[in-house]
Amino acid sequence: MKNRLYTNLGYFLAIAICIMLIVLVPETQASAAPSVGFTDQSGSIGETIDVPLVAKNFSNTIGGITINIGFDQTKLSFTGYTAGVIPTSGDTLDFNSPTAGTLAFNWFAVSNFLDWSSDATLLTLHFNIVATGKTNVNLTFINTNEIADSIGDPVGGVSFTAGTIALNPAGVIPPVTPPTVTPPPSGGSTGSSGSYTPPPLVFTSIFPTTTKQPTPTTSIVASTTTFTTTTSSSPIISTSTGVYFNVLPITSTIKRGKVMKYSYIYKNITGKPQTVKISRQMINGKGKAVFTASAVTTLKKGASFTRVVKDAISSKLPIGDYIIKVKILTTKNKLISEDYFDFTVVK
Repeated sequence: MKNRLYTNLGYFLAIAICIMLIVLVPETQASAAPSVGFTDQSGSIGETIDVPLVAKNFSNTIGGITINIGFDQTKLSFTGYTAGVIPTSGDTLDFNSPTAGTLAFNWFAVSNFLDWSSDATLLTLHFNIVATGKTNVNLTFINTNEIADSIGDPVGGVSFTAGTIALNPAGVIPPVTPPTVTPPPSGGSTGSSGSYTPPPLVFTSIFPTTTKQPTPTTSIVASTTTFTTTTSSSPIISTSTGVYFNVLPITSTIKRGKVMKYSYIYKNITGKPQTVKISRQMINGKGKAVFTASAVTTLKKGASFTRVVKDAISSKLPIGDYIIKVKILTTKNKLISEDYFDFTVVK
């Protein structure tokens, strides 16, 4: 009887100890796995959409990044990217121009290793939406994607998450048909309703006089479309025969670290679908390109390509004179049209 009492008491003590361990010992929380990916977004035809590529839950010191992205180029037109936390001064960031709807980024550190203490945006991709119907497009990770530590070893357990962009969520948006316009015989005129019909203007170069001016390939004539000052800010449909800047920065000087806004238009007047390469460059006073972005797009008969640009001026960009040049080329890199404007970077 006494032995049975001791035995039962032992059982009760063992159960009590187990309960105390469950209650008192804190549960070990597994740390979240590192990931790289896009967040879902939406937009409509003609809009420019900015898509950040975000890294999360990294505790390693990062020394190398390889990213390969796929997208449907019949729905999105890639126009460029903006570097995020990836340092470009003293390090190597290679970007391969998009071909057949693929983007490839490769970065490795020479001295500026990355040490993230929170979520970080690696790059922000810029796309122009060209799809005309209600649809979705995915930004997927293809081929080899890798994040490496400071000695070049791959970081284990990294997941790469695709993103979905909902295009024209309001429904089918028909292509814009440019209005038929008739230039006035001379000068401009103002109507009683506040509308204004401008005279034909020929764009002249504002390239600095100290720099040799390229030979123009086309005569670029401004639109003579009638519009009122109270209408919405819809893109102006170009009737010119080449690319031109329809909105210039509000000032010819810009401080480092600020954003410069402008836009340009190109219209296909070939009478048939046209595939073109669009190249945009920032060129310094020595004629060297400090930034280049390019994309290939196909324009329907009579369609216009409009790009609204927000260029972030690097805080490390040397003070001086620069130009922004846009070229329209054939797929064989034969020049069709170009335009440019100059500006000055100050402190």
